[in-house]
This record gives sequence, structure tokens and C-alpha cells, in this order.
Amino acid sequence: MRRHLSGSYKKLRDALNLKDALVFECKDMQLAVHKTQDGKSQLKITYSGETNDDNPHALVHEFWSLTTKKQKQNFAEQFVRPHLADKHNPFEESSPTKVVNHQHRFRLPLFVIARKSGRFWKVRDKIFPDELN
Repeated sequence: MRRHLSGSYKKLRDALNLKDALVFECKDMQLAVHKTQDGKSQLKITYSGETNDDNPHALVHEFWSLTTKKQKQNFAEQFVRPHLADKHNPFEESSPTKVVNHQHRFRLPLFVIARKSGRFWKVRDKIFPDELN
């Protein structure tokens, strides 16, 4: 009998086969307010975990500007929707400080997939436990 791999398993398998990808099990996620060089506040999300290769500790940052309506909409779709633990309770905060104050409402991804972008890692995908069931 042939088994069909779910999209998330396939995503994970494909990422593990890439030479320029960092795939790690997420053990912690911290949200903080970050000031840009021009003094604007952004939301900084730090994912940390462990890999199985030579560099056992993985750390990747994601930055969200929440100034314009479009930026807030992208944040709601790309971060809030998959991370929100209590989906029955709407999340409408959209300033970096208010999001940080409500970080207890967000769940960790099981795996983070990042790709090299210049000198830094850029989050490409996140896989949550319920996606692997």
C-alpha cells in the first residue's frame, strides 16, 4: 500500500534535502518591540531551537512592520492566523507593544524552515503540530 505524504511532511522532507536551508525543532519563541534605525517600532519574533548538525543551536528572527493597513493585514494572515492558540477568540491587536503584551496567546511552531538570505537566515515556512496529523 502506498502512503500519500501530507503537504507539511513533503515540505519538511524537501527542506531537509536543501543545502542552503536551516530546519530546526522550535523550542522557544520570543516576541519583542524592536526600534529601527529611524526610530520606528517593529515587532521582532525570535525562534530558537536545536538542529542535528554541527551547529546545534538555531536562532532565527522575523521582523514585522505594523504601520500600514496592508502590513497589519499581512501580519494577521501570515503570523496571527497560524500561531493563534485560541482561534475562537479573535485577535485584533496591531501595535508591536500590544502584540508583545498578548504573546501568551500564540503557539510555537513545531518546525521552522529558514533559507540563507545574504548573511542572515530568513524564515520561509513554519510547520505546526496539527499539520502533521
